[in-house]
Amino acid sequence: MAMRHSLVWNNKKEMGDGLFKIEILLQGIGILMAWNVILASFDFFNAEFSGDNPSFIFPILNNGTSIIIQPLIVLYGHKFSYTKRITISYAIIAAMLVISPLFSHFLGGSIGFPIMCIVILVMGMSNVVCQTTAFAMAGTLPDEYTNYVMIGNGVVGVFVDLLRLICLASFPQDRTGYFISTLVYFVIAAAVLIICIFAQIHLIKNPLMIESLAKTGAKIAGDRKDEELRYVEDEQPADDKTSKLLSTVPVAPIKQIDNKLLLSKIWQPLFLVWLCYVITFGMLSGVALATSIPEMPYSYFSTLMVTTFNIFDFLGRSTPRFYILSIRMLWIIVLARFVTWITFILIASDDPSISPAWLFSYAWFKFVNMAIFAYTNGFTSTCAMILGPAQVEGYMKAKAGSLMSMGLLYGIVSGSLVALAFTNVGHIPS
Repeated sequence: MAMRHSLVWNNKKEMGDGLFKIEILLQGIGILMAWNVILASFDFFNAEFSGDNPSFIFPILNNGTSIIIQPLIVLYGHKFSYTKRITISYAIIAAMLVISPLFSHFLGGSIGFPIMCIVILVMGMSNVVCQTTAFAMAGTLPDEYTNYVMIGNGVVGVFVDLLRLICLASFPQDRTGYFISTLVYFVIAAAVLIICIFAQIHLIKNPLMIESLAKTGAKIAGDRKDEELRYVEDEQPADDKTSKLLSTVPVAPIKQIDNKLLLSKIWQPLFLVWLCYVITFGMLSGVALATSIPEMPYSYFSTLMVTTFNIFDFLGRSTPRFYILSIRMLWIIVLARFVTWITFILIASDDPSISPAWLFSYAWFKFVNMAIFAYTNGFTSTCAMILGPAQVEGYMKAKAGSLMSMGLLYGIVSGSLVALAFTNVGHIPS
């Protein structure tokens, strides 16, 4: 018995490296695929629904569902396996992505916009489920794996923006070419989500994943009610090597979590990740893009601005692999990010009476401002997401990860609502 148990621990490094890390990173890509695809396509949606202001409405619909759905996942998600929650959500999002450009282009504003609002709502609900589940799952693993999920969040932003630019450049710049390039872009994004589904199905069989989940009392075994772990999720047989290694790993008895104690330990990272995303989404989808430059069409400019955000956001998310902020420094940098609100508003206002107006009109300043905004977002949010589960014992980590995800998504919702106060700032070319 002891020998078998030690085999699992001796193989942890082997089983936790390489492919497993890539699969965890793919979950970080999958959970933000929908939002990043929509964000990089606001030029298309603004053109199709020019009188409906989709760049302000869609973020609220996409993220607002978390207010209702996320507490339900935290409370009742344990009744369903991690893989069911993630893979079904990905499948729904993939289907919604494929139909989005079709409905937008062929149905027109009066019919197409209400239908697209429903599509965005469905994607938003599915996204809440898979995002909350992925962070809960990663929270049970060593701290570096939450970092891989956050890096995946950054990778997907860079990927979809580069893909958007390639698709735009590959087709004529008339209305038909614009639509086809957008459709191809959405279909490729949906195909990546299918890859993420297979990655999730495979990673859940990893011994490190199984053992980490077992410590939380999670729903991971299906065919027996005893204390042995012989099958991986939903009665799906593990491979022979995994079965041999894990046949005697006990499932931890479920401990009652003291929610008051849990919140007392993680409240600072939880609040700071919420505030970080309030600051980000208060500007990102509206004011930050409510400007233009004469050197290029708005479709390219807006895509390059979002690409700049995602590249530097990715760099920020990668930094905690080498250095993690203390909670005190996290407070300082998150609060300092409010300075970027001033610069974004001054850029979008384009008021020559405000000095130095010449600086705010330069293209390079607009991109540098976005880069600073993005890097600090990625760095501080990732540090907060790592520090949250790190404050608690193993049996609390999954719930801590879920609550941190709740803070992140509630921050996005709150920021999107704040953004409504700035709808008259700047101008988005139609």
